[in-house]
Amino acid sequence: MEYDRPYYGLIKVLKEHKINQENAAKIINVSRNTFNQKLNRNAGRDFKLSEAKKLAQSLNITTSDFF
Repeated sequence: MEYDRPYYGLIKVLKEHKINQENAAKIINVSRNTFNQKLNRNAGRDFKLSEAKKLAQSLNITTSDFF
């Protein structure tokens, strides 16, 4: 099953924590452009499990909060 909806929960959490995409991208060691593609699931891009876990840990949330 392919998902195409952006990670609205993660977007909300990033805004609440006042973390921009560039800083979030640094957490998982990708470019801002790549982070944006993964966040919005463009061109089939999605977070690797290790990236999702690292983001969740840094934001003190669970990966289920991404949705």
